[in-house]
Amino acid sequence: MAMESKGVVHMKGDSTQSIAVEVFTDGDTFRLSSAGEVIGEWSVDGMGIQALQEGFSIRAEGEDLILKTDNDVALSEELGLMTSSPRLARKMAASHNVEG
Repeated sequence: MAMESKGVVHMKGDSTQSIAVEVFTDGDTFRLSSAGEVIGEWSVDGMGIQALQEGFSIRAEGEDLILKTDNDVALSEELGLMTSSPRLARKMAASHNVEG
């Protein structure tokens, strides 16, 4: 299964330079593009990703990025993240609640 979303990304420690991005992952590959150009593509196995209170901290090929997406729950599930922030855990639980 694959996941696509929109979001914003900036270098860790510099939130003044945010870039609007499209996010794609199929569980093996993680790609960020902006204005139709790929700005980063990494193997999921070769990157570090951690859920933050809002968004994700990503370490890949020496870059430290902060990513916020329109669908943090789908990204977390697609990447198989086992830990999450309390906010993301609540959103994930709510997305799976099915009313009888």
